[in-house]
Amino acid sequence: KQLDTLDPHHKSLIDAAYANDLRLYRHACALLQQRIDASQRHMPWCHVAILSSDAALITGYACFGGSDDPVTLVLYQGEKEIAQTDAVQYGTHTGRFVLPRDGHITFRFNVRALKDRSNLKGVVRSTGQVLEDELIF
Repeated sequence: KQLDTLDPHHKSLIDAAYANDLRLYRHACALLQQRIDASQRHMPWCHVAILSSDAALITGYACFGGSDDPVTLVLYQGEKEIAQTDAVQYGTHTGRFVLPRDGHITFRFNVRALKDRSNLKGVVRSTGQVLEDELIF
């Protein structure tokens, strides 16, 4: 049976059982769409990952494929810009890869002063690529 022809009870059981898989799938679809949009606008794609996130810091790496230009990231809470940083610090996680700027692609957002960490999103300043997702923050 196709998923869209299942009765609501069975569909809700499937949704509950595979909630994390569905979130991951939706996240992958959103990333693919962002990458397609960037390509169509002739904008570079930013390879980015959050390595750790705790009460004090959000740490990760960001670099453009095929470019040595540093990435500037902006952190928003809702629509308000609350921080900006450049991914220019060296990270020990980068040692085994050939990366732009000899591995100086790490960024840190100090979020210690934030009382509420809800509704955060990161944005690549030059391209508008959005990094928001509960899987990340």
